[in-house]
Amino acid sequence: MKLASPEDHPHGLSNAAFDSIFTKDKPVLFNFHAYPQLVEKLVFDRTNRRFKVKGYHEEGTISTAFDMCVTNGVDRFSLVIDCCDMIENDCGPCVDRETCWTAAYVRQDMTDKLVEHKRFINEYGVDMPEVQNWRWKASNGAKK
Repeated sequence: MKLASPEDHPHGLSNAAFDSIFTKDKPVLFNFHAYPQLVEKLVFDRTNRRFKVKGYHEEGTISTAFDMCVTNGVDRFSLVIDCCDMIENDCGPCVDRETCWTAAYVRQDMTDKLVEHKRFINEYGVDMPEVQNWRWKASNGAKK
């Protein structure tokens, strides 16, 4: 309940604390593990109105967990695409030209990955090995 204001919840963040975390004017991509409307209601009255909240939309059928994320647009590839769009469209003069060009290429790579994912899951019924075998790595390179 930290996202709520102190007026709405005793553990809520003050506007100053909220702005120090999320800024007053930078775009924020918030990937939520449930219905995005819940977060949208919590941030509605805040200074920064540039929140894009992603979450569950009751889309899709029985599939793999990752494919359900793809269907709902909350998978790693779709989130990177959203970030690239924000870099190109929402960051304005605070982002240099090279970063904007890089974002366009990264977006295309991620779009290609989504196409590859769809083809693979349609053919084999399971996630691609790079998704199945992916593991978090500690900052020193060791697997967690």
